Amino acid sequence: MNKDRTQGTSVPPASAGPAFLRWPIVQTIRLQLRFLLPLIAVVIATAYLVLPLVDGVTLRWFARDLDSRGAVVANALSDSVVEAMRANRPRQLEKLFERALQDERLFAIGLCSPDGQMLVRTPAFPADLNCFDALQISSRRDPRLMLIDDADRPAKWYFALKAAHLESRRTGEPMKHPIPEPVTLRWRS
Repeated sequence: MNKDRTQGTSVPPASAGPAFLRWPIVQTIRLQLRFLLPLIAVVIATAYLVLPLVDGVTLRWFARDLDSRGAVVANALSDSVVEAMRANRPRQLEKLFERALQDERLFAIGLCSPDGQMLVRTPAFPADLNCFDALQISSRRDPRLMLIDDADRPAKWYFALKAAHLESRRTGEPMKHPIPEPVTLRWRS
């Protein structure tokens, strides 16, 4: 605003625009938007760039968590397993393993002999996984997680959706949904 020197009244400049743009509330909103819009853009860009890093860190954390949980279970059961094997009572191990599986974060337990034979396994232990395969998987530096049927179906869907999404972004074609129809999941606990 310019003051007219002769009369002392306020005269708006010629290029001030519409009168509603000079209202105090509009001035406040414009000032807020000049700060918020770049902030939102930076937050979105940061989230987009950090997502692969967070995804990788989460997967490595999950693998280490499973490894450490397996080591804790193995250490906790080791004395009982040694006693049962010395007494030649593998049925005692089945009961012990079933009690250990009552922790809902464990899915299955298997016991292998030093020569690679499966001695005892819980019913949920994958039938197609033998001792040699388990040893190969566990000896890798960063093993890929193995997902098991119904219990891991949401995780399988996540990885399938992620792969389909990345493929559609790479090719520019519409995403083909990997889950063709609605599915009902049922768990027992």
